[in-house]
Amino acid sequence: MVPMIFSVVSPDDPAWTDAFMRLSPTDRDVFHSPAFARATQATLYRRDTVLAAIGAKGEQRVLYPFVLRDLERLTGACAARGLTDMTGLYGRGGIALSLDGASLLPSFHSALNEWAQGAGAICTFDRFHPVSANEVTIAPGGRVIDVGLFVVMDLRDGADAALARAKPAIRRAIRRAESLGITTRQVPAAQAIDPFLDLYHETMAANGAEDFYFFDRSFFQSLADALGEGAQFHFAFDGDQPVSAELVLAEGRYCHYFLGGTRRQALDSRANQKLKSHIVADCAAQGRHFYLLGGGHDPEDGLTRYKLTFAPDGGLPSRVGGTIFDADAYQNLKARLAEDGTVIRPNRFQFYDPN
Repeated sequence: MVPMIFSVVSPDDPAWTDAFMRLSPTDRDVFHSPAFARATQATLYRRDTVLAAIGAKGEQRVLYPFVLRDLERLTGACAARGLTDMTGLYGRGGIALSLDGASLLPSFHSALNEWAQGAGAICTFDRFHPVSANEVTIAPGGRVIDVGLFVVMDLRDGADAALARAKPAIRRAIRRAESLGITTRQVPAAQAIDPFLDLYHETMAANGAEDFYFFDRSFFQSLADALGEGAQFHFAFDGDQPVSAELVLAEGRYCHYFLGGTRRQALDSRANQKLKSHIVADCAAQGRHFYLLGGGHDPEDGLTRYKLTFAPDGGLPSRVGGTIFDADAYQNLKARLAEDGTVIRPNRFQFYDPN
């Protein structure tokens, strides 16, 4: 019997592209693509290493993108010297499979565990995909954690049907925006990035966001360069002034609300509701099956409630999880960081991560 071939590769390796193209339609999404990996390696993860573990046998593939991080650099603690960890790329990750790839999982997990221990990696952590529900691919002994809801609009029967399922308040909001002259359109990246960045940073500042979320221009330019038509900048305008903007990442069956912003003074005009209805129509016209709006830890928080108004029945479980490769090193690091007075988050799987 032909054995599975295991490899760990960079985003520029053709093996990553090959594995991505072989994924099942349910599993193939932008966050597993080598293009997204290249964009984030050049920006978010300049000091880390973006890799993918691949299991291959005939036409079967297992694909697992991750970021390999040096824990001494991450924590600033000598106790972490010589240790690394693995974490999913920004977005929804975990393992993705070709149509018949599930049979490779036992061999893949064994090979990944061996590789991780050789790399000094104590654990890995992922945010799983709400539609493919790929938490089922986690290694035996891995931990899956429910963290709230992830709101998804089903576009398979078209934009009109999807919006008809929204709460009546959304349809009223769209009519109000239209009565006030709010218009919407997609803007090419070359003209979009600067006005998008203004709206995005203004919104992050108004919301008191952590420094991590103030992504700079190079991040959005890298996404546009790497993803091409898969990085779509959509705007709502009041006259000729942009007042709401969203960056949508699209691949295969999926389009994702990724990042966005709305001027506070435009909230009453319902510009964002009008913008989202435009994006729904655009994604459906592209043949996408699902528009993933994201979610939150608390179904009762304002942002999650807002997203649920677009898809009252679209709240899917939002799950994260991880696997420990070296239990002794994992527990020893927790104890030593606590002894040293380093701030840890004991209720988090990667308790040492400051972000």
